[in-house]
Amino acid sequence: MSEEIVIKNIPCDDETKAYFSELAEKVSAQYKIAKTARALGRDVSFEVESKPSADLGERVENIIGPKGVAKRYGELYKEEGGKRDPAIFRLFEEILAEKWVSIPDREKRLEQAIKTCLTIITEGVVVAPIDGVPSVKISKNFDGSEFVDIYFAGPIRAAGGTAQVFPLILGDYARKLMNLDRYKPTEDEVERYVEECQIYEEIVTRQYKLSNDEVRAIARNCPVCINGEPTEEREVAAFKDLSRIASNRVRGGMCLVMSEGVALKARK
Repeated sequence: MSEEIVIKNIPCDDETKAYFSELAEKVSAQYKIAKTARALGRDVSFEVESKPSADLGERVENIIGPKGVAKRYGELYKEEGGKRDPAIFRLFEEILAEKWVSIPDREKRLEQAIKTCLTIITEGVVVAPIDGVPSVKISKNFDGSEFVDIYFAGPIRAAGGTAQVFPLILGDYARKLMNLDRYKPTEDEVERYVEECQIYEEIVTRQYKLSNDEVRAIARNCPVCINGEPTEEREVAAFKDLSRIASNRVRGGMCLVMSEGVALKARK
């Protein structure tokens, strides 16, 4: 991306256009100063972390990538008549199909597609797409079939309930596009969800209190695995050392997505 901000065609009066142009000139000037200062090597990084962006597409490309997403999202947004959701799903399809970007590893390609689209839906202003979704994997059921396995962490809270569920929707769509199976939990894994949600309820106050049966229903019926990184020091007591769950510690991001995402926003 260029350090010069280019104001594109904005449907507004001349006075407003002049105002935006003035803002762009001032930001560009300040960015050049910051870039020159960083080049002296007196900071941890030689680069300015915050890149100037003229629109949402450029912001997403600067934050998470992939290269070329700014231009393509802009084109799709226009083709869809300014409707964001259809443009996002088409963009998701194109990244998975490698239409204009090459990511040979299908697991990394899926992760990139989900994180890029989540960054768009959250408008690139929260940490959720980067820190809230640490990784996306393609894991195996015990019958040998493969499923989408999404890992969440605490910062997913910043996305809000609706956006928290978005990676699951994308994961389910990817499952169909990539000919993957659904997640098939064991009964021990289902009860592990229940135990973790009970413990997390004691640690963090949430908007929606899940019943044990609601946790079981979500765990058994969600076609994508709601997984997570261990975020709390407390460990489960009963359902420990399960082969597909890396830690015995409570996965806070998973609990958040189940309660404030799937359950709280189910009707929506």
